[in-house]
Amino acid sequence: MKNNQLKPWDNWPKYRLVAKPDSASLQRIEEMRNHFRSLYPLDGEYPEPELAFFSQRMPEASENLLVNWLEKLCANNNRFDIVLNNFSGIPPHLLYMRVQPTAGLLAFSTRLNAVMAQLGLYNSVNAPKPSTWKMNIISGLPDILFDKALQVFSKRELYFQMPVSRLELKRQSTDGEWHLLQRFQFVVPQREIFQPWYQHETAGNIGVV
Repeated sequence: MKNNQLKPWDNWPKYRLVAKPDSASLQRIEEMRNHFRSLYPLDGEYPEPELAFFSQRMPEASENLLVNWLEKLCANNNRFDIVLNNFSGIPPHLLYMRVQPTAGLLAFSTRLNAVMAQLGLYNSVNAPKPSTWKMNIISGLPDILFDKALQVFSKRELYFQMPVSRLELKRQSTDGEWHLLQRFQFVVPQREIFQPWYQHETAGNIGVV
């Protein structure tokens, strides 16, 4: 028999940490989407393009501490580039651009994972993996249109660098909408060396799922 009882974390708010395209990258993405939209104007939804570093439930009591530590992390990290280099999808409704891991992206992800683990907000089991990095471009496709959509996009060349100079932390409200909590700017010049400040601070194990 299934246990349908709510777990304590089912009522925790959901948070997302994302990077958005700069204006030049967004223009290229919109040009590709507009081509598909001109062919199939009534099909599909066009979500806001963003790269998610995590999307998960956390206790509300951890919010201020999370914001504080993310501010420190970004203030001690260089801006970096990501590479968008192919189209793929999850049948039957979603198309996305693959994000190729770069040295800067991998280095930041390692530091983010270390900070989140130190806070007790996630562990190695549910930390984001490089293979899951993607940027959604079309969702809600009709089943019969998925293969055609992938074919249309695959005919277009996709390989460009996108700079990441700031992140956004969002929180999902009870109506399902996402709201901006805080922006974090990468401000350290390239010549600076990252110092693992989080190893010298302590925080209780808050717990997450």
